[in-house]
Amino acid sequence: MSLGIIQEISKARTVQVLCGKASLLWSQISSNFEGLGSLIPSKVRALDQFRVIESSEKGLPDSRPRIKLNLLYTMMETSCCVSTDIRDKIYALLGLAKDGSELVSTLNYIRSPQNVYFQTFKAALLRTPGFSYITTVEDDTIVVKEEADWT
Repeated sequence: MSLGIIQEISKARTVQVLCGKASLLWSQISSNFEGLGSLIPSKVRALDQFRVIESSEKGLPDSRPRIKLNLLYTMMETSCCVSTDIRDKIYALLGLAKDGSELVSTLNYIRSPQNVYFQTFKAALLRTPGFSYITTVEDDTIVVKEEADWT
């Protein structure tokens, strides 16, 4: 499943699933997920989780209250999904994560994928108090060791 599909379905006002001449609303299908547990593929469970969160934020009638997830958790939940550009494994999720815009302020496809990932994880670590040992203080400014040069 593509990350673009997760983003589109999560943000859509209504989702209708078509199979031949049959048609169901996503809410009719997902209402049966809880009883099926591990029988539901992880991609579909992740999609439903994001759909519920986005619906709840919009106050849609088929929504169950949920709190928006952080970017790192969102990335883990969608790790099985594909994207044409590896940077979209971060960029496509920014609108679905509660801290997406704080961790990545602008989309920049000129930056290398390694740099995009490094800067995103660096920003996430700097926001987490338990990881302060990774930083060093020099002249009252925080300096984080840059990514390793593997060449």
